[in-house]
Amino acid sequence: MKRNVRSHEEQRLWSIKKNQETRTSKKLFFFNFLFLKLKQNLNLKSNLIFFLIGLFTSNYSFTILFPDLTEPSAHNLTKSADHKLAVVVPFRDRFDELLLFVPHISKFLNTKSISFKIFVINQVDNYRFNRASLINVGFLISMKECDYMAMHDVDLLPLNEKLDYSYPSMGPFHVSSPGLHPEYNYSTFIGGILIINKQDFILTNGMSNRYWGWGREDDEFYIRLRKANITVQRPDLKDFTTGNKYTFLNNHDENKRKRDKKRFLKQKKESLAHDETGLNTIQYRIHEIKDMFIDKFSCSIINVELFCDRYDTHWCNMDYQFL
Repeated sequence: MKRNVRSHEEQRLWSIKKNQETRTSKKLFFFNFLFLKLKQNLNLKSNLIFFLIGLFTSNYSFTILFPDLTEPSAHNLTKSADHKLAVVVPFRDRFDELLLFVPHISKFLNTKSISFKIFVINQVDNYRFNRASLINVGFLISMKECDYMAMHDVDLLPLNEKLDYSYPSMGPFHVSSPGLHPEYNYSTFIGGILIINKQDFILTNGMSNRYWGWGREDDEFYIRLRKANITVQRPDLKDFTTGNKYTFLNNHDENKRKRDKKRFLKQKKESLAHDETGLNTIQYRIHEIKDMFIDKFSCSIINVELFCDRYDTHWCNMDYQFL
């Protein structure tokens, strides 16, 4: 009985056909997998709307910038004089407050002989203000030359010379603690001015990127610190006779600038839930970096465009409340 023996040309064509069939099979498997995932995740009509909006309007040119900050650097030194502080200011549309802040904080830190640099992280996109994401961006940028950070509101100015901005070797130090802050006085409050070193901020994976609008991002960060077994240090209130009226100057005019406190759709329910976003998921684009002087005191202005996953956090855009 004669065997069917393929010629070299027939064998080559047969191999090509098999490879094409294999690639087609893999593509079909991939699209079937996507379709199943889509069916699993899009259970609600509203989710489908926001998924489609995000799909067609998201900007894919954003880049994730997360350098390896765990490596030892020239700033990881033991002597306090060898540390450098990054004053990270999340910012948008408050130039008059910045004109007062930069000279004031510069003079204050100079009297304490603290080496520092001011990083103003200016949000230039059209989304709602995201303080936590801007702090994450500021951390990634500033830790290339600094080894600890002050998460600093632009409208909160230190007045009492006893306020400590030195390196927090014992854990994060809450400068504007309850009892000293002009407005907030609850035990888990860590907003306003919090000083934290590079290692502790990395351990928490930074702050959540899901907080669009004003408030609550600090409360979620407090939970992250607790989960990482990091204890927040606070000033001894006995050392301060200035209390909550004269320890800081609150330079915010509520009548002039209304805070964006609106919560709609699922934001109120989901914004307090712990999530896994942070330094390793922050997506942004740097438009421009400008060094400027205000009354002979320098600061670095970083214009940043944030990315919003509209399927995950549709409340990043105020227009969604009308859908």
